[in-house]
Amino acid sequence: MNKSSISLVVFPSLIGEAFGRIVIEAMAAGKSVIASKIGGYLILLNTAKMVS
Repeated sequence: MNKSSISLVVFPSLIGEAFGRIVIEAMAAGKSVIASKIGGYLILLNTAKMVS
């Protein structure tokens, strides 16, 4: 699969990480992200909303 053809990253998780590297990499690549509302994911996604 060609990474440039991906437009959305879905990252469901039962265990929250303090810093979600996959979420950061997806956002840095300009991809939309859907992630669980736990741990650092919630903070990262809320911060991204405020910046964009």
